[in-house]
Amino acid sequence: MASSEKLNETQQAQALENAIIQRAQALADEQRELGRRQAERMKSDFSARMQIREERELRAAKSAADREYHRRVQASELQMQAELDRQRWALVQAVMQNLMESLQQLRTDHDNYQQMLQQDLCKAAQAIEQKVLMVQVVAEDYEWLAPQWETIAQVAAPVECKLQVMPVNQPCSGGLLCYTEDQRICIDFTFEGKVELMRDELQQAILSRLLPAKISSEYMSLLFNG
Repeated sequence: MASSEKLNETQQAQALENAIIQRAQALADEQRELGRRQAERMKSDFSARMQIREERELRAAKSAADREYHRRVQASELQMQAELDRQRWALVQAVMQNLMESLQQLRTDHDNYQQMLQQDLCKAAQAIEQKVLMVQVVAEDYEWLAPQWETIAQVAAPVECKLQVMPVNQPCSGGLLCYTEDQRICIDFTFEGKVELMRDELQQAILSRLLPAKISSEYMSLLFNG
């Protein structure tokens, strides 16, 4: 009897031990599953945070790249504009040089050139209003003007006009230099004087019309006839 009771107690203890072990295993499984879920949640949260951080960094990098791109585009545009300005200015200077060459060609047409000189002489006489007007021309012009100067002067001006050769140190490629006997009043109708007087207007005309190689007859007329 005692032996049977002892056996029952042993079985009960074993059953209790097994139950405890099973419970411990179940709790361990629950903790392991909980840990796995927490690990997955942490991994998911970490991935989400990393994705957000990556997207933020990508946006920042894109914004910085856009700013750098626009900065470089603006710098290139400014550089290109500066180069275009230099080319335009070189074009203006080239046309101005061609203008002076065209004026030299005008001197070979004595009829038109003489008409222009008569018009300028008339304007000078009206502006100065003196009885005697001193007129200087370059030596080449003096050679063919001198024989007919009296007739030219009588037609152009109601005053005495004395023709002289321009000094060699006077930079002049054509036209007239008119002044009073006391040299207190001087009117510069030389080619250089006219071009300098109308320099701004000529440059604006060149830029507006973009003349690459020659001056149009419109501006030649503007230059000589006003």
